[in-house]
Amino acid sequence: GDSRPYVRNYFKRIDLSNPASPQVSAKVNIPGPVIAATGDTVLTRDTLWGQKIVETSINKLTVSNGLAYLQGTYRFTDQQVQSVALDGAGHALVGHYNAWRSYYDDYGYSNTDTYDYTKRLTILDLSASTFAPLSTFDVDDWATLKDARPGRALYQVPGGLLVLNITNPAAPEAQAYFPTLGWPQDLTVEGDDLFFSGGRYGMYRFDLSENNLSTP
Repeated sequence: GDSRPYVRNYFKRIDLSNPASPQVSAKVNIPGPVIAATGDTVLTRDTLWGQKIVETSINKLTVSNGLAYLQGTYRFTDQQVQSVALDGAGHALVGHYNAWRSYYDDYGYSNTDTYDYTKRLTILDLSASTFAPLSTFDVDDWATLKDARPGRALYQVPGGLLVLNITNPAAPEAQAYFPTLGWPQDLTVEGDDLFFSGGRYGMYRFDLSENNLSTP
């Protein structure tokens, strides 16, 4: 009898081993859209009804015999999740901040000076069933998580690209800043080199091993 709308999500496997006759599996019900899949392991991002806002969870599932079994989940309570990226090294990087609606319901518009605008990055260990955060730390208010690679988190910031070193996910640190003209959109990484189009300004290439912000 709940009047609020709900969405069912499914995925199908497409076997392209025979390109002339692709085989499509039966649909499998999962919590939220797929954000990554490796073998029988699937990661999804789901939306959940919180007390005051619609919240986000990151879920890990194992698929067997046409069913998906939940192995772990982490819920971002009272948080607005902006972006999710996987670093390919067993970690989920989640950019988030305090949800305005949740704050407004508690304090109203008259106390906006106390609202915490801080954006944060949380690194989750996908190998643990509890998805316990390895770290949560503050980032610039105007920073947007664009991509992640083993040992690196890539942020779009005003005037350029910020590289965070997450080799130790429990103690990330700012590693390099690269000024750009235009906004980085689709990022391509080859080895230690990062490439992206600068529109009419041409093509950018940066060395992700460069350290120009912190002491080696």
